[in-house]
Amino acid sequence: AGNVAPEVHLDLLNAVEKREDESFKELVAQYNAQRDPNDPLSAWKETLAGGDFDRGAKFFREDRNASCFRCHKVGGQGGEVGPDLSNIGKEKTKDYILAAIATPDRDIAKGFETTVIVTDSGHVHAGIVKEENDETVKLVMPTGDITTVKKDEIIDRAVGHSGMPADIKDKITKSDIRDLVEFLSNLKGQYKAKEAGHEE
Repeated sequence: AGNVAPEVHLDLLNAVEKREDESFKELVAQYNAQRDPNDPLSAWKETLAGGDFDRGAKFFREDRNASCFRCHKVGGQGGEVGPDLSNIGKEKTKDYILAAIATPDRDIAKGFETTVIVTDSGHVHAGIVKEENDETVKLVMPTGDITTVKKDEIIDRAVGHSGMPADIKDKITKSDIRDLVEFLSNLKGQYKAKEAGHEE
């Protein structure tokens, strides 16, 4: 009915979905039926409010399913496969951040689309172009490793999807996404991760 604060929408849904009573299941079905089928983010709207910054920071650094820290840098620490997120809260909205997590191919950050290369030996390489000259192409692989491909060995090359895995949203919970959105939306260049896992 819209009488609950946005910050607790997800908590309420989670609680109701755990109930076995058929009447509660019907209420959840009615709620989901109200989602906008033309809005690709409608299924995750309840993750835009109520998140916890500290839990989001811990999830970013430590969760193995999402592997955020392996690919993204924050406060000078992390990987370089994806964009540096140290200022994303200053540059982007919560909706943009949610879209990057839930629908990564929708709006790919420039320079971070995957390039797929096929060589004359039959090998297929898919990664993000880190460096390119007249003789070679250097790709950053999903693992963070660098692969160098000689241009005279390339028989096909195409731009693929976002370097961000499309199934991340299926490997983590909505509560995790909500905390991650809260953490990232507050990154405005001031966050510094300490070894103990607390921000300065």
